[in-house]
Amino acid sequence: IEPLGPVSSIAAKGKPANFSDVFRRSIASRIDAEDIRRELKRQWEAFRDILGTQPSHVDGHQHIHQLPVIRDAVIETVASLAPKGGTYVRACADRPTAILGRRVGVARAFALAYFGREFRLRAKARGVMTNSGFSGLYDLSGRAPYISFFSKFLIGLRPRSVILCHPGNPDQGYRDDPI
Repeated sequence: IEPLGPVSSIAAKGKPANFSDVFRRSIASRIDAEDIRRELKRQWEAFRDILGTQPSHVDGHQHIHQLPVIRDAVIETVASLAPKGGTYVRACADRPTAILGRRVGVARAFALAYFGREFRLRAKARGVMTNSGFSGLYDLSGRAPYISFFSKFLIGLRPRSVILCHPGNPDQGYRDDPI
């Protein structure tokens, strides 16, 4: 999906970079946090103008909102734009016992939790709400039907947990997305 405005450090020539490129650049601190803040503010204002309300939650495609540099820009922007306690940001982290108990998507869940725990701590310190648990990761290969995983996603959930899902059919903007 194309950004609403220029985001040169993450979407050269108006085209979003792939996850691997964003990941490498965020780890190396080669993303301009101000680019992220400006784009998030544009998206926030567009959401508010079109729907007439503030967003209830914020997250990033392929969980990039938890990566270094990006996470701090997201947390600061949400803290400055959201009414106190009115918008939460999805944290992709759960307890190790819950992840292991589900026995599905374990490696991906631990990889996301590595960044998600730090994200949650920073958000809490800034007064930005997050969910308390995260589930729903699975093998995207299609070898097993999605419905066969769902009962496992419920294992170990706490109040204020979220379950990741990809419902519906992709629109034109997502046709080339492997997810």
